Amino acid sequence: MYMVHTPGWQAYVTVANYTIPDRFLFGTAYPFVPFGEGLQYFKSIGIHEEHMERLLYKNAADLLQLEM
Repeated sequence: MYMVHTPGWQAYVTVANYTIPDRFLFGTAYPFVPFGEGLQYFKSIGIHEEHMERLLYKNAADLLQLEM
């Protein structure tokens, strides 16, 4: 939700790409943002491809201690 058209959203992208990509999780902020629209937007904001799987899945799986 913080990355959708709010001041400072670019800072989140910068930190996710360069500083702490292992500390960010993807979330849609549903119902504020529908799931498909949120995912499409997230994939278009400039997150580096090498971090995408981590932000979309692996960080949450690690946090919840799920087996991969």
